[in-house]
Amino acid sequence: DWYKIQAFFAGESQKRCYHGDWVYDFVKVEPENFNWGLDFSECGIYKLYKAQGVTELMPFLCVQDFILSRHQGTGLARTGTIAGGADRCDFRYKKGREIYR
Repeated sequence: DWYKIQAFFAGESQKRCYHGDWVYDFVKVEPENFNWGLDFSECGIYKLYKAQGVTELMPFLCVQDFILSRHQGTGLARTGTIAGGADRCDFRYKKGREIYR
């Protein structure tokens, strides 16, 4: 049920109802690689920081995803962020795995 809910809200984000919101896809599980994934093509926080002219602060915010994952034991892996110049922020979680960037 949790996966269905995540997929539903990802689909809702694609409607782009709110200018400053996130837009993302829920990525199908690949059991050998990750338990769940999200691909953000638009970041609400980045939009806000860009409007305020302070995108240089984004790396300090993005790194918190790894800190949170370490404490939750959710094993975040990410290869890029919008703030870092990638076309998306990719999140891949595998419970119990060490985090890696």
